[in-house]
Amino acid sequence: MNLSGQCHCGNIEFEVKDDEHIVRTDCNCRECQHATGSFEIPFVSINPSKLTFKKGKGKIFKAKAGEQCDKNGRWMFCENCGSMLMWMEDNNQFYTLLAGVLNETEIVRSLPKRQ
Repeated sequence: MNLSGQCHCGNIEFEVKDDEHIVRTDCNCRECQHATGSFEIPFVSINPSKLTFKKGKGKIFKAKAGEQCDKNGRWMFCENCGSMLMWMEDNNQFYTLLAGVLNETEIVRSLPKRQ
């Protein structure tokens, strides 16, 4: 499966090519709520080796404390427009793209959910 996406201002563009293990994950932990400003956040989990930045590069944020997502990962966002792009697990087993930054949003609805 192939996906593409971008931040709000378009300074960052990326694509995910030939990833056969893309799944949807929804999170409503307090840390994800603070990071995104949303109550429940749909993510698309991908293999990091399948991600390529076509334009720009995001800024990385690692929280100093936290219970769940902040404790186990770091966030990438656009330094220009502030769009949150993804959460990256510290051990790099997978990255989770925020579903709203994807160009193929209709695909997200049909993806299997990761348990």
